[in-house]
Amino acid sequence: MFHRSSDRVGRLRSSGSAAAADAATEENKIASASENVTVLVCGAGPVGLTAALECARHGLQVKIIDKSLTKDPHSKAFGIHALTMEKLLAMGVAPAVLEQAHCVDRLRIRGDFTTVVEDFCHIPSRFKGVFMLSQRKLEDILEAHIHMYGIEVERGVELLDFVQAEDQSDASGTPSVGKGLMTANFRDVKTGEEQTLTCKYVIGCDGCHSRVRKLLKLPFLGAPYEEDFLLLDVHFSVKPGQRFQGSSVLLGDPVIALFELDCGLLRFISKRCTGDGIPASQDDKRIADVENAAVEAAILKRFQDLVLSRCPELAGLHDVKWASIFRIHRRVVPQYNVGRVFLAGDAAHIHSPLGGQGLNTGVHDAVNLAWKLGAVERLGADPGILLPSYNAERHPVGEQTLAWTDSLTSYTMTRGFLSGVAQKVLFPIASPLLNRSTWAMKAITSRMSMLSLSYRGTPSPLLPSAALPASSLPPTGSPQPGDRVPDGPLVRFSSGAATGLLEVVCRGLDHTLLMFGEPEEMEGLEGVEDGLTVEKAVRSKLGPEVEAWRRLRDMVSFVHISRRFRSASKSVAEVDSRGSSSRFHPRSSDQGSNSGAQVRERSDPTDKKSSGGRHQVRQPVALTSMYDESGRVSQAFGLNTTGQSGSRGNPACLFLVRPDGYVGWRAGDWDLGGLLTYLDPLYPRGLRDP
Repeated sequence: MFHRSSDRVGRLRSSGSAAAADAATEENKIASASENVTVLVCGAGPVGLTAALECARHGLQVKIIDKSLTKDPHSKAFGIHALTMEKLLAMGVAPAVLEQAHCVDRLRIRGDFTTVVEDFCHIPSRFKGVFMLSQRKLEDILEAHIHMYGIEVERGVELLDFVQAEDQSDASGTPSVGKGLMTANFRDVKTGEEQTLTCKYVIGCDGCHSRVRKLLKLPFLGAPYEEDFLLLDVHFSVKPGQRFQGSSVLLGDPVIALFELDCGLLRFISKRCTGDGIPASQDDKRIADVENAAVEAAILKRFQDLVLSRCPELAGLHDVKWASIFRIHRRVVPQYNVGRVFLAGDAAHIHSPLGGQGLNTGVHDAVNLAWKLGAVERLGADPGILLPSYNAERHPVGEQTLAWTDSLTSYTMTRGFLSGVAQKVLFPIASPLLNRSTWAMKAITSRMSMLSLSYRGTPSPLLPSAALPASSLPPTGSPQPGDRVPDGPLVRFSSGAATGLLEVVCRGLDHTLLMFGEPEEMEGLEGVEDGLTVEKAVRSKLGPEVEAWRRLRDMVSFVHISRRFRSASKSVAEVDSRGSSSRFHPRSSDQGSNSGAQVRERSDPTDKKSSGGRHQVRQPVALTSMYDESGRVSQAFGLNTTGQSGSRGNPACLFLVRPDGYVGWRAGDWDLGGLLTYLDPLYPRGLRDP
């Protein structure tokens, strides 16, 4: 059963991800009979697989284990929101998800006489909808990607315990968090064979009954809801001449949520009512299978009686795929890590499935943590700042998500007076207003899609400690530190290829410095046909700060975005593969190009000749120039959108984008010295002197 993950980090063959693959360094390879890795991931669900993939992408040696011998055949989670799709795009996984998922672009809230349509066309993302994909299929996609790094999921392997060594101290006696190693003991659940592993970090993604959390002795604070809930995955038929209205929330007593899955099934969720002939949940598990045929038939009849009267377009329900009786919990740990052991996903927080936030929040946990571990190990970032920032950023988000889903559940599913009055009185009054309010619909769908979540206001040590004076700030409306970076279409000056801002800032492994504005050196330029003249002018502007430039270039990708000069090649509208100039689509022409999706090129991780026999982690790169033809990127950053060839263009400002797609720092001018002041404490060994 036990086998070591391959030392070779295979070349990524999927679209847009070959150039992003970094091999683990020779020092992190197997050195003895006792296996050594950088990161041990416990749990091979979507969160654990994301953690393994992201850690591998950031150059870390990874081992992933799961206690179960086989994958769960049922899909407990299925909805992938826009923010998660943006993360999957950065990982190179989004194209495979788009090929298999069913996109729900609107959600109906159906009352007795009125309907509110939540239209996801309003959300500020190219991924306009909820992408329905079974958890099993998502796991298969993620597992295929970690295979490209030579990593195999080791199933039927149970974690027994781990011991964290005391962190080492430097010459002055100051503790150096993250330097010590730990040992983890685990066993084969079939043979009982035990093995010991040495690692630097453990990530517990092992679900609501997490072994890692229990070993850390962290309480799981919270309680279950009083009600039991029913779940049914079933095939359906539609009456002749009728059209199925799609995923909906059916108000009434009880409220029923129904979702159209990717495999021709409907999923129904509702509370169990007394007197419906269905027994209460007898299992402590969050979702337990119904194995009694009579109970399964009773659940099917219950939903048929309730749903067919509220959805007149449905002819019937048949061929049950899965039935379950379960109890919803709302719980969260007081902290997401103890030392170098971290929790993510259901191991750290569980809440109501309404809103489909659970899987998505767990994926975001993994993405947030992985780049920080990579920065510590690969770039010499200060672990005393980077590692605590995981809990500082993700714990508040977990609590916000728990509170939001709790309110949603209380409004729709409980027997409370307020929920009844709200459904019968307030909803009929408010629904016409909501349907006509673009602002309200955008706010609702952006929250559900998780695009509005921010680390602004959290105690994160990565947020700038001192506020900039008003004269040094970008224009009002610009993203602030901790905010998600907006997306939008761009054109590369060098090739004229269409790309998106997400491809520019998230497909690489380092920070990206977005440089808006037109230097004085461009004042006399007209009709620029390539990026060379623009880049020359930008470098000329940076001349006085060339020392800062040289110190930053090994860890920051520089991207200049212009509104003033038109690329001589194709425009955004001309390269849009779906023929729309008003909506930027995920499959732009640049996404299929490995080199085009990267700002910073890297050598093949399997090619030792390119680095003299050792893996070459980073290569200095030149400035990359982009043209914001549509003006949507500039507009999203609160900048001038009227710049045309020969006009002033955007004001000068800088935005430092973290590898996870959030703003880390910003300034209202081209102040690389200020950027160094921000980065110096974070990367004391990474900012090399020229």
